[in-house]
Amino acid sequence: MATRLLFGARHRLGRWFGWDDAAGELPIPGTNEVSLTDRLPEDLRGTAADLEFGSLPFAPLYRTDVEAAAELSNQTVHGVMHLAWVDQGDGRYRGQMTVYVKPRGRFGKRYMAFIAPFRHWVVYPALMRKIERAWNTRVPQ
Repeated sequence: MATRLLFGARHRLGRWFGWDDAAGELPIPGTNEVSLTDRLPEDLRGTAADLEFGSLPFAPLYRTDVEAAAELSNQTVHGVMHLAWVDQGDGRYRGQMTVYVKPRGRFGKRYMAFIAPFRHWVVYPALMRKIERAWNTRVPQ
């Protein structure tokens, strides 16, 4: 619930201030590239074409049996979310998520500093719980 509220507020602010205009067309900070897709090895290209994130503004990069990555680009940041299942032995796995972010300029740095508590205390834990629920319904224990 809180995550939806936060994403809704961010989406609304993005519309009002144009933060999401030209999303996916902006170069990654410090490069001329607009996506990491061209950096992927051939065997990973196109592996996530059917992956959808619903209302989340991520574009899939790749997917394997145990990991996936997606990127996001807007006026504030270029970011990559990496999700992986880490084998704990005895058929047990642990979900692991990493988010890499390159802010766009001073505003992007301030924006990231402002939202850090929301990301770490609300969004990421909720996302991991959702993934865990999906995993547990998919794999009998």
